[in-house]
Amino acid sequence: MSIMLENFADLVLILLAIDHLVTGSIFLFFPSLKTKLAQKIYGVRFPEGENINLIVKPWGAFGVFGGLVGLIPVFSDQDSTLILYALLVLLLTRLYYRVGFMIEASYVVHLSRKRNFFHSLTIVVCVLAVLIKLNLAP
Repeated sequence: MSIMLENFADLVLILLAIDHLVTGSIFLFFPSLKTKLAQKIYGVRFPEGENINLIVKPWGAFGVFGGLVGLIPVFSDQDSTLILYALLVLLLTRLYYRVGFMIEASYVVHLSRKRNFFHSLTIVVCVLAVLIKLNLAP
């Protein structure tokens, strides 16, 4: 595998991890900022009320965890194959529900098709990075 592809994959995984560490931390520790952040980054509007914190705080914890785990394949000398396959399953699942529930997302959280397409494309790039790390890229 070329060093350029390996560096590309590492950069994508690092950016994905940073995104999840930052947004996860904000959702977990500063839930009052969740609405502004979600609108800016994801283009969604959460339903009003405190009950949304029941979803956002665990989502934030998951984001922090995912960000930390996502750095292991980049910086660890240990074999990270299982982590990469788990990340691949997660990314493909996210892509499935982004595409499969696009209409529902537009009604419930006001996610535009354009924004959903952009984030779906971002997930595809992340899938490609994982496939590169697993030496399975086409």
